[in-house]
Amino acid sequence: MMNYLEPNHKFHCIPKVVEQLQGKELSFASFYPIRPKEFGVVPTEIIDLMNKKQIPVLNMFHIPWEYFPIVDPVHNIGGKIILHQTIHWDTDVLFQSDKLKDIDVWVTPTDFAKRILASKGIDNNKMVTIPHGVDIDKFYPHKTALRKNLGIEDDEIVITWVGRAQLTKGAHAVIPIIRQILEEYPKVKIISRAGAFRGVQKSMEMGYILDRMSNRFGNRFLYIPNWVEPSYQEELMASTDIGLCPSGHEGFSLPPLEWMASKVPVALSSIANHLELFNHENFKYGVFMDCTFDAEIVNMYPSNPEGTMVKVPKPDVIYGTLKWLIENPDERKYMGENGYKRVREHYNLAKIADAWLNLMDNVLGEESMDDRIKKELLIQ
Repeated sequence: MMNYLEPNHKFHCIPKVVEQLQGKELSFASFYPIRPKEFGVVPTEIIDLMNKKQIPVLNMFHIPWEYFPIVDPVHNIGGKIILHQTIHWDTDVLFQSDKLKDIDVWVTPTDFAKRILASKGIDNNKMVTIPHGVDIDKFYPHKTALRKNLGIEDDEIVITWVGRAQLTKGAHAVIPIIRQILEEYPKVKIISRAGAFRGVQKSMEMGYILDRMSNRFGNRFLYIPNWVEPSYQEELMASTDIGLCPSGHEGFSLPPLEWMASKVPVALSSIANHLELFNHENFKYGVFMDCTFDAEIVNMYPSNPEGTMVKVPKPDVIYGTLKWLIENPDERKYMGENGYKRVREHYNLAKIADAWLNLMDNVLGEESMDDRIKKELLIQ
């Protein structure tokens, strides 16, 4: 979107997952398969690349804190670092780093994250809030071929759960109520876009259960464990009548916005970042679900030896919320309309991309279009 708004930039990118690159959409960018030799070791190739291409800014997106020391070699060659960082709690692992105050600019997707960083001593003048955005030309309300291909009738209600088969995402709270919902409401179908983490025992177990349930319920319950094309995701969101996001561990959470852009009400966990997405207004864009069900301990390190317990909504809370949404179509329509307006006003990707371009101008001290044309960006 930044390239669409100002197509004369030069983008140099280090992708996290090369296999998921969309070559046609990103044909204007140069990609470099730079990987650290071991976890936490800063690749010297990044500094060499910045020197060779005369790239003044390294823009890091949610990089593990062990890589923060890259700030020193970047500064040594006269470059600057912008760090886009999500925050879950004030116990997040990144607060172990001694390089936090050396980052030139912090970009937070929520004001909640900005407040947490400020409480840790980060200068407010170094922080700006720029949320994630939704391409409203791709996520919008419409009848889909996907819904027809899946054999879903117009009068059937589709509940879509997007996340991962993981404790922190609330999978263990969703699984027990799937059968109950399907048996009580013959006109309801459930789609689970929740892949399992290979090598994580609990995640693999829940993935297995979901796969077995999919076989048991046939086309009443569709399980999609693997990565899908963005175009499929766009159609999936528009094919939904109720979005479900029970995760207790989110630094932002984009799926609720994609549903909102498609006029779909959302049942979501009442964690801090979700509350901000909905402007703390319950029953206006969807329904908050209180998080009181233990999921998993995270962020266990020397200065936080007991870790942080992630909590998600209880199964009966998820069931009750979905039941209410199923039985109140007028409320679903009301919340869908409100969500649609909110996304277009606050989370339109074009506005978000423009905010990033303005930030780059401020960081580089550039004001004119001629200066912008000379700009080169490295995105990791």
